[in-house]
Amino acid sequence: MKFLLDILPLLIWAVLWMAGGWMLAAALFRLRRRETAMVGVGLGLVLQTWLANLLAHGLAAVPASWLSAVLILLVGLVSLLAFRKELRFEFSIFDWLLLGVLTLLFNAIGRGLGIFDDYQNLPTISLMAAGDVPPHFALNPSLNFGYHYLLLLFAAQVMRLGHMFPWSALDLARGLILALPLLLAGLWASRLTHNRLAGFLTSFMLAFAGGARWLLLLLPQNWLSRISENITLIGSASTSAPTLAQALLSNWKIDGAGPIPFPFA
Repeated sequence: MKFLLDILPLLIWAVLWMAGGWMLAAALFRLRRRETAMVGVGLGLVLQTWLANLLAHGLAAVPASWLSAVLILLVGLVSLLAFRKELRFEFSIFDWLLLGVLTLLFNAIGRGLGIFDDYQNLPTISLMAAGDVPPHFALNPSLNFGYHYLLLLFAAQVMRLGHMFPWSALDLARGLILALPLLLAGLWASRLTHNRLAGFLTSFMLAFAGGARWLLLLLPQNWLSRISENITLIGSASTSAPTLAQALLSNWKIDGAGPIPFPFA
């Protein structure tokens, strides 16, 4: 019960900017009904975080978060009235379920895994959650931290409103911001091709587009063996497997890994 009470403000805040983004998407764009919800979530997330960044120059962190979410909702309502659009809250349960599953999956993969400059990000999230927006550099407060911090500011809001630790808020925020583009890319590809399989394949390829090491798995086995003979693995790679060819078929052995193993490839 206490957990639900702790995260209730976070849920209400998220509903405000999601609903506002949904209305904006319905009013401003020509979208299929199935597309409106996910586009609205993305639109609301970006606009709310941008507006919170602007308002935080003169307001405390929590009021800036709430006011920005309410303003997005009001702008959405005004847009519907101005363009005389009728909003039908029709959506695909499958899309929402997939968004939730992917968010939890990426959250579980990244939990505790310090490979995304978290030594830099966690202090910055804490500073912004305390109201230091735009943030100063944690190791030298006299310097402004000129950084693309949308994810970190979003995580800072999740931290304050959800009563979370900074690392938990970052993992959850990162999970959502990794999952949502995959879903949007799939909807975009389906729209262009009129084929849901094409949308699925687009999302699947995009999920692996951040690196190219896995492409080595497509090479003939004898080629990969010859390449492996001439490569010396160091660091966590050397503890994962004795050769590159074996490592590509193994999980990455690294300290602090989450409950779901991170494939080396």
